[in-house]
Amino acid sequence: MLLHMFFPSKCVTCGSFGKVLCVSCKNSIKPVTQDSCIVCYRNSINGQTHEICKKTSFIDNALAIIKYTGAGRDWIGVIKYKRAYSTISEVVSIFPQSWIQKFKKITQYYTNALIVPIPLHKQREKARGFNQSKKIAKEFSKITNIPTSCVLLRVINTPQQAKQPTKNTRKENIKGAFILKQGQVVKNKTIILIDDLYTSGCTAQEAAKILKIAGAKTVLLFTLAHGKV
Repeated sequence: MLLHMFFPSKCVTCGSFGKVLCVSCKNSIKPVTQDSCIVCYRNSINGQTHEICKKTSFIDNALAIIKYTGAGRDWIGVIKYKRAYSTISEVVSIFPQSWIQKFKKITQYYTNALIVPIPLHKQREKARGFNQSKKIAKEFSKITNIPTSCVLLRVINTPQQAKQPTKNTRKENIKGAFILKQGQVVKNKTIILIDDLYTSGCTAQEAAKILKIAGAKTVLLFTLAHGKV
């Protein structure tokens, strides 16, 4: 109590004092109300990749909690670039349960599952001081009761995906960026990839490709936010 008297919380998006996410900003965060296929972006139950789209996808399902717009976009930005990763747990905890029920439901269909955060290159993680995907993975682990493991390694420090102008350039930019860590076994496992955001899905697809080559049975993608490119 005394700590909050002398160091009151500030809204992570607008900076107003009072709560980590003020009422106005909380109300402007929009849930994903219609899941879509990661390839064609058309509506899809539980974010399942359509059968015809599976020909060009290594991801079987893709789900996000919120839309990458308004205060939601601002929040993702401060997590990633202003080291506000400590707010992840608190902000997720105030989301309506209905927003995250789909994550609990879909994981009930899978056994032998493992949550895997998308890795940063060691140079970028050192410069940033953390990997936001690891922090988010812990929250999804709490939601689903599925263990986490960092089985992937990022071996190429690629330019930021967000600065790539098209889906094709993003795909080329991330090619060959990941490998499976030595000694890690994912054969016949269900892998749930975790990231803060997916737009084109190219980063997740490249990671999923490595996992499928290594024998993963199913690869899902769970993120905080979704924004189409």
